[in-house]
Amino acid sequence: MNPEETDLLCRNLKYGTVEERQSAAKLLENAEPFVISDLIKALDDADYGVIKNAMESLSIIGDFRAVDALSKVAKESDSALIRKLAAKVVQEIEKRDVGVKEPKETEKKHTTGKTDAAKKTEGIFPFDEVRAGQREFMEDVGKIVESGGHLVAHVPTGIGKTAAAIVPALGFSMNNEKTVFFLTSKMSQHKIAIETIKKINKRHNAGIFAVDLIGRQAMCPHDVGDLYSWEFMLLCKARREEGSCKYFKNKHYGQMVEMIKRQTLHAEEIKKECMQSCICPYDTTLEAAKQADIVIADYYHLFSQDIRKNVLHKTGKEIEDLIIIVDEAHNLPDRVRNLLDYTITDYIIKQAVSELQAPAYAPVRSDIRAISLAMKSLAKDMKAGEERRITKEELKREMDKNLSVDYDKFVKVLKKTGKKLLEEKDRHRSYAADLGEILRAWDGPDTGTVRILQNMGAPSISYKILDPSLIAREVFDGAHASVMMSGTLTPMQMYADLMGITGAKLAEYQSPFPPENRMLIIVPGVTTKFTSRGDEMFRKIAKSIGDISENVPGNIAVFFPSYYLMNEVLNGIGVEKQALVEERGMTKEMKTGLLNSLADAKEKGGAVLFGVLGGSMSEGTDYADNLLECVIVVGIPLAKPTLEVDCLIEYYDKKLGRGRDYGYVFPAMNNVLQAMGRCIRSETDRGVIVLMDERFKWQNYMRCFPKDYKFILSEKPEEHVKRFFGQGNYKPPTQ
Repeated sequence: MNPEETDLLCRNLKYGTVEERQSAAKLLENAEPFVISDLIKALDDADYGVIKNAMESLSIIGDFRAVDALSKVAKESDSALIRKLAAKVVQEIEKRDVGVKEPKETEKKHTTGKTDAAKKTEGIFPFDEVRAGQREFMEDVGKIVESGGHLVAHVPTGIGKTAAAIVPALGFSMNNEKTVFFLTSKMSQHKIAIETIKKINKRHNAGIFAVDLIGRQAMCPHDVGDLYSWEFMLLCKARREEGSCKYFKNKHYGQMVEMIKRQTLHAEEIKKECMQSCICPYDTTLEAAKQADIVIADYYHLFSQDIRKNVLHKTGKEIEDLIIIVDEAHNLPDRVRNLLDYTITDYIIKQAVSELQAPAYAPVRSDIRAISLAMKSLAKDMKAGEERRITKEELKREMDKNLSVDYDKFVKVLKKTGKKLLEEKDRHRSYAADLGEILRAWDGPDTGTVRILQNMGAPSISYKILDPSLIAREVFDGAHASVMMSGTLTPMQMYADLMGITGAKLAEYQSPFPPENRMLIIVPGVTTKFTSRGDEMFRKIAKSIGDISENVPGNIAVFFPSYYLMNEVLNGIGVEKQALVEERGMTKEMKTGLLNSLADAKEKGGAVLFGVLGGSMSEGTDYADNLLECVIVVGIPLAKPTLEVDCLIEYYDKKLGRGRDYGYVFPAMNNVLQAMGRCIRSETDRGVIVLMDERFKWQNYMRCFPKDYKFILSEKPEEHVKRFFGQGNYKPPTQ
């Protein structure tokens, strides 16, 4: 291979199309040693996906010069990801024993004697016995953390996934200078994880140091709950810089850190104790995390790039030293997408102008109006309700016609003005700061994102991410190992693809609950399909719900794709049970009231809860103690055919050939699975789950269910429900 060919190979690996990169990676298999050494130098600033492909090819060659070059990269690269990839390839080559030197003693020590983490760590298991399915999951987690791989796991409710994931992860991490990051989006799961560590420590005197980390804003002692995150950060930074935050001034963390270590406190408890000691709760928690064996955190602590850098810097940790456990991982793709979701509306512009009434702000007010003029100009030929794609350049060109400064300087002016406003006493919000942050983001990448102009009476613009792997892949590739787990993580390959995880172990575990305790029914002959909707269909659905209700002794929950469909069916429904209805915009207290009403009705003939799929009553709410004896899912909550959905389908068609599945079908079915999971919450619960739409029997949707789901197909579901609760000896179908 001559120098020109080598140069072309490097360029294709770094900058080429997908086909050119794949072809270049294959050429590496026949490359000569001097080419490999030169190539390693060229790869150091290349795209991490390309690096991964190239290094995997190098591991096939196994040349000693490749090992030397890779070893140097593993030690000296500025990128943690590159260091990890290089080290892993060196290890792979050495395993193959192709004429390379023996591993160093320190490397031997790092991997010796850690062949079965699950068995070794059952000694710190917090309960009397390991459940069915739990042992298999623990063994898989143990193997994954030892090998430095990825596990994508469908772990049904009841297995006890929190303890089963934490125990083997800690067993490896505490002996290998790693830290476990247990990520969850729910405060309830934070508490479960902390309570699990408390039980381990109490039962085994294990001395595990756990830190519960929530957001800086949530832990802030000041009244900042109604601010956008970037508004809060500007306010917090301003108060710290001017020295007006009494909690920030106090840096005496030591005593509080010892308390957290000794008592294993929840985040709310940490906040309370810190406020009493007049010390910043968030900074104290980060200080404690420096010594922690396990950190319970939110998704954004690692998947938001800026927050991740800050957290890792403040805690003195490297991404390659983390074992990441993602709980309720079915939520992760949308949560990551929401990290890059920005919208400018006419309301935000008017509020920004309104807060800048002082004469000194006149030039800024005028320039802010340039945003509104630009959006109106772009939308002048659009009909009401219409939306279309726009480019970043379109908006910037229109704005430049009326701006007194260039775009980049205007963004800086907005952020500086917003910061100044937030320094005013009793001011907690700045819409000028909001606009500055959105316009800064607007200038972001094009790949895997979409910019949309809508005309909904007044024009608005949005910038959204389509592909969460653009953010998530770097985290998973950089970490030592990861476990993604959920009770509804099917189809698993989709979640691996969406996160950009390659080579993951996909594992589905059997439910520990007795199959005879659960009846699954699909009702053909009814549907919420748009072309079939009408009064006759709504009456048919309402009658079927009423007939089922008469044969269920306790509470029922009925979930619909939308409030519209729920209300249409409610108009014709007749049930003797008390009706409880989820409404738009309900507060946490109102939702708690619905749960209390269900509990009161349980022994009085039951009630019927009507709610929506994707809402808080159908996802995340724990109906403990068999609070629900029947769940009915009416219809499939397919997304409205918006431009964003079309762009999502188009994007995944081009990238993976799975556009309709990943952008349309599977997200809807995840909402269905979440609702179905509200019924059976323990091994003693009994209940019936009814899917009321003939489309559920189609293979396109049937493939989304876990393997152990066996359905009865019947147009008279009430007869099966009656037998289930009347006879008490139900035997589920075998196929």
